[in-house]
Amino acid sequence: MSSPYSLIRFLFFIMLIGVLVGGSFFYQNNKAEQKEVESERILPKEEVKKHNSFFVDPSVVELIVSQAPNCLSDEVEPKLIKGGIANHHLLASELVSGFFCRVASRETKRVIVLAPNHFGLGGGWVIGGANNWSIGEQELFSDKEGMEKLSSSGVAIADDGIFTKEHGIGNLMPAVKHFFPEAKVVTLVIKEKIPTDRQEKLISALKEFSDDQTMIIASLDFSHDLSLEEANAKDEQTLPILSGLDYGKISELNQSSEASNVDSPATLNIFLRVMADLGATDFELLGRGNSALISGQLEARQTTSYFTAVYSLKK
Repeated sequence: MSSPYSLIRFLFFIMLIGVLVGGSFFYQNNKAEQKEVESERILPKEEVKKHNSFFVDPSVVELIVSQAPNCLSDEVEPKLIKGGIANHHLLASELVSGFFCRVASRETKRVIVLAPNHFGLGGGWVIGGANNWSIGEQELFSDKEGMEKLSSSGVAIADDGIFTKEHGIGNLMPAVKHFFPEAKVVTLVIKEKIPTDRQEKLISALKEFSDDQTMIIASLDFSHDLSLEEANAKDEQTLPILSGLDYGKISELNQSSEASNVDSPATLNIFLRVMADLGATDFELLGRGNSALISGQLEARQTTSYFTAVYSLKK
């Protein structure tokens, strides 16, 4: 029969093993969580000298350009077009090229791109980037003066770190560079729950920026995570809002996570408000599509739909 001391030593040994195993598990789990947090950390400005576009594959860039040849040699009253909506889901690359071909201009000196803050990163409601963009061997220059004006007036904060992940901006930068060869870019991402007063400040600033040499682009995809039939029904609700600049009805759309009409109602509202206030009410639908139709997967349960359009001053 074992002595009481032997039993105590045995129990102590079991407890020690438990502590060591549990501690090791906690350390590994905590280390993994810390690594995940670090991967989401916004890079300090000094670490980010230049952005890389997500859309740098030469074959994809060539595809976009080849789909829209000679656009710059045939400009059609570019000063009348004040802005437009382009998709950032590059499965629909033909829609991207068609949009940019329609608005292409050597006369444009500033392009402002508005996009959803898809991941909610950064410490401001509106966040802009001041760094230039690397696009293969080319460079797209940021409008640093414009960004400084937005920052100093409290409209936006500059935080280049978040743009390392923001596809709503990065996916369109090569097209901006190619179709607006003389332009600098202002990139702004907008958090979805932006308060009304902050929206008003941004709208006022965008109207002030707008002139004959400025193009405002809303980078938006539309219905998400629905079947083709369901997405088409949502798009039929959305199209009259786009064509009529009926921004007051955006809030009436069903924006549940399972049935969204647009990936950023706030961005759409701000853009349509600016177009309406500028008098750019002449709506031209350029393209419409759905990922199911493009991919041929008609039975897909989760699709994304697209609209591309321009808004012009009345002739």
